[in-house]
Amino acid sequence: MNRVRTWDVDLLAWAETVIGKPFRWGRTDCGSLVKKSQRIIYGVDVFHLTAWASKAKALQTLTDIKSIRSLLRRYAQPVGRGFLQMGDIVLVKNGCDAFQTDGLMLVVRDYALSTCPKTGVVRVPLEAIPPKATYWRVHVD
Repeated sequence: MNRVRTWDVDLLAWAETVIGKPFRWGRTDCGSLVKKSQRIIYGVDVFHLTAWASKAKALQTLTDIKSIRSLLRRYAQPVGRGFLQMGDIVLVKNGCDAFQTDGLMLVVRDYALSTCPKTGVVRVPLEAIPPKATYWRVHVD
């Protein structure tokens, strides 16, 4: 499957609209941001996840998929930090502690989108991403 022709322009425009928004389950939590970003890039729901609108439903989805890492292994390939591109996904151990589990960020040009209940959606300079983070690029067959 190919990327949407204008994915890069659309992704950047969308990212700029969500920066500064408060954290909301199903809208601006890390999973929802990544899910929406990949829909912008590919035009389809890449991960085939049930929508959630509460912490309880998000936890149920996480339980259903076993782990964020296993979901990424199914739909993405690891990439090295030096090869990051816009639209790549960052997996951070212990995220922002919303679940005491892994968290996700999205690469957007020279920064990543991150979110947590205390800050809402923020820009994180790529150089500020923890060294043990892993990086993933979605592949859609």
